[in-house]
Amino acid sequence: MHVVVAPRRANAPARSSGRRPIASTFVPSVLARLAAPRLDARLAAGEDPWSDPALACRSRRLVSDRSRRRLACGLERAWSTPPGHAVLSAAVPVDGDAVELARPALQQLASALRSRADVDPRGVAIARILLTEPCSALYHPAYREELYELARAALLALGR
Repeated sequence: MHVVVAPRRANAPARSSGRRPIASTFVPSVLARLAAPRLDARLAAGEDPWSDPALACRSRRLVSDRSRRRLACGLERAWSTPPGHAVLSAAVPVDGDAVELARPALQQLASALRSRADVDPRGVAIARILLTEPCSALYHPAYREELYELARAALLALGR
């Protein structure tokens, strides 16, 4: 069996699918997943999200509707769990006193995460660190008002 391949005309442009090469999107995406906590810390510290392809990929993921919705749900669970409510769970219990003090800021932060069309990745990164780091102010505040201050900082950082 013979296969005949028609030669491309010299003046015909090469076809392009309009997509970037897989290596230019795949590698930063994998790095962003593997190094998410470290990248979140860099974003929360104020590093430019577009200074590095992995940071840019992580920023896009953080500001997605799905990510913001999940963070808002996590914040709502933090203040809606009754204090002293013992549940068999591997989750680190929140500091009830800190949550009670920071409730207005946490509610505003959850509302902003759910409603804003465009947000800064820095604010989302701060909110994510609050929820996911077991040594954060949500679980072990260094002083009484720390959670309130960090929730307000995240809220202010959301606005561009």
